[in-house]
Amino acid sequence: MWPRTWTPLALLSLGACVGPVVDDPRCAPPDTDLGEEVVCGEVDVYFRPRADDDLGGCTRFRGSITVADAFGDELAPLDTLRRVDGELTIFRNHGLTDLRALGRLEQVGGALTVRLDDSDGAFRSLAGLERLREVGALDVDGNPWLASLDGLSCLEVVHGPVHFRENPLLPREEIDALLAHVEVEGEVTVE
Repeated sequence: MWPRTWTPLALLSLGACVGPVVDDPRCAPPDTDLGEEVVCGEVDVYFRPRADDDLGGCTRFRGSITVADAFGDELAPLDTLRRVDGELTIFRNHGLTDLRALGRLEQVGGALTVRLDDSDGAFRSLAGLERLREVGALDVDGNPWLASLDGLSCLEVVHGPVHFRENPLLPREEIDALLAHVEVEGEVTVE
């Protein structure tokens, strides 16, 4: 049985942090059709679908983005994002079934937080994040219906802490498999 909190040194001693997954068929290839970088934002944004369509076309956002109250495919204005310099927080999104609109996202400089504690049960995986390789921290907390971490299968490095809390349907084996191939530079908490 694992303790609740692990330091990076403890994980290394177990051989858990072995680096990126190579040739994993689940990993989306890097986006080679980069075109011109379109940089948006200098302040943090509370993304409200239908009101913030002006984020469409951005490939890099310089601040943090909080996504709340989105339904179904309303994340479409974010479908060109490849990098968020700050934090990306996704919470309280009813009817959201996956994160496919974020399918080009490769890096989040701050924490990636997913908390859908009052979702309607449709959101069961992190599908759509297959290009994500690097985050500043990872917090997957309060997701009563989350049952799979498939979308994070190609994550290579977390520069800070990793927290998994209150995800009752998420198999511990999925968390362990993720931690086995991700370099974690902060502490790991699983509750």
